[in-house]
Amino acid sequence: MLYFFDTNSIIYFLQGYTELDTIFENIKHGKTTPLLSLITKIELLSFPDLTAKEEMQIRKLLNNFEIVSLNDEIVEETIKIRKQFHLKTPDAIIAASCIINKGILVTRDQKGFGKVKNLKFLNPFTK
Repeated sequence: MLYFFDTNSIIYFLQGYTELDTIFENIKHGKTTPLLSLITKIELLSFPDLTAKEEMQIRKLLNNFEIVSLNDEIVEETIKIRKQFHLKTPDAIIAASCIINKGILVTRDQKGFGKVKNLKFLNPFTK
């Protein structure tokens, strides 16, 4: 199973929210392949008030993920998503990356990503 992680899910995990523990245990034991969009990496590491310790913690966590870069297929899917569903560009790139890689997006943002009809997502905060 391929799990794609939205920025908010990584932030919640780093803040100690237990709703994500099962997913991260599966990653630890090799039961799940974790993916991130290049956009998520940029968002996580570019917070203005990020301390050196926090940056190191994020970078260490990101070592467990495959980072998906932009390619023409993702760019074209991003354009379709932006036009059809009016998502912000970073969210459209994340959604397109997930769709092209046939993953399940782990996010708490059901309102935004829920608009994208062919996007599979998991909100670990809902039971």
